[in-house]
Amino acid sequence: MDGNEIITLASCIIFVAVLLFYLFYKFVIKKRKISKENNLNSNDLNYARDDNFYVLETLKNQENRILQLKDDFLKDVDHINEAKSETKYNQLIENIINFYNIDLVLLELYFENKYNQKIISLEKRIVNALLFLKKYHNPNKNNEIKVCQFVSENKTYHLIYLKTNIENKNDYFLIFIDKNKELIDKVLEFLNKFITMQKTITIDLQTISILAFNFINQLDKSFIYKTKFEKQTNSRKKSNQKINHNLLTRDSKNYYEILGVEKTATLAEIKKAYRTKAKQLHPDMNKNKNADKEFKKINEAYEVLSNEQKRKNYDLLN
Repeated sequence: MDGNEIITLASCIIFVAVLLFYLFYKFVIKKRKISKENNLNSNDLNYARDDNFYVLETLKNQENRILQLKDDFLKDVDHINEAKSETKYNQLIENIINFYNIDLVLLELYFENKYNQKIISLEKRIVNALLFLKKYHNPNKNNEIKVCQFVSENKTYHLIYLKTNIENKNDYFLIFIDKNKELIDKVLEFLNKFITMQKTITIDLQTISILAFNFINQLDKSFIYKTKFEKQTNSRKKSNQKINHNLLTRDSKNYYEILGVEKTATLAEIKKAYRTKAKQLHPDMNKNKNADKEFKKINEAYEVLSNEQKRKNYDLLN
């Protein structure tokens, strides 16, 4: 084999090698690269679904605990419906939640599916949701309130849940459940406002009761529901009397109007307006039969507006 033949053969081998490498890159390496990129994009999309997946897994795990003792559980649910007093009714609810280690929202789901009614009133559910957020939501952590939906017995439910992240570990807590998407949207907006409010004022049980009461009053009546005991005893009216706080009557008691000052009034202006009104309406100076009642109103208004924290709470709640 002479030199020209060797060069020709070497050229052919190099050409074939380059061709094979090109084909290998095009159909193997590049395809794998594209596949990997697609997988990354798919993972990004799935990441948004992961939270809902874990929440539904939480529900599924709780349902599995129920299914292990399904007959007993359904009997206990029957006992709730058969309870003759509100005290017994509430005690049975608490016992079931603790015994089966489930969330209230899951018990609500079973109860509604079986008896087509709510287990607790909307107002109490809102109070429970606010108390839960007060306890578990940490504004300094990566916490989020989110919504997912699922189907149970051919009914579509919407579930509000809290996602928390502690030591790089996600936890999911079920907060509120309902079939009405419009109500869910309103509750979600309200809960987010509550979270913002927590950063600016001190939240206690009384404030939570006031917030829940005001929220319910702003809703369309078609959203509001009560339990059978509330319908029988009108306990809603009684409970509202128990939290008969000044701020509840905001429609009839605008403290700024009562004292005759602007909402932007300074403390000095509020004090001056109060003294003027007090002289005019003091029962010893004014013999009008309504003077005593009006005098109490200006005292009530001054007590709130002259206190920095009470005034801040009043302005935020109203």
